[in-house]
Amino acid sequence: MDRWTGRRRICSEAEASFFKEVVGALAVLGESFQLEENARRAGVDVSGRNVFPGQQHTFQMAAGRAPEADDAIRRLADWVRPRLGLA
Repeated sequence: MDRWTGRRRICSEAEASFFKEVVGALAVLGESFQLEENARRAGVDVSGRNVFPGQQHTFQMAAGRAPEADDAIRRLADWVRPRLGLA
């Protein structure tokens, strides 16, 4: 039970994970890193951070056409696979 909201937690703090992909030119890049720091302080695994300088915020949609998008999708798959018990 979450002590702040009184709601049942979906996962334990040990299971909580955080994956994010941000572009280097994002206007809220600082806020993105603050979110990551807040999650870390709350005991969340934030090992899934990826910054892609020079990309637009929807660059992952170019998967199959742009190597940067393919790399982003691969990184997500590499990160999530063991968390789903597929590695």
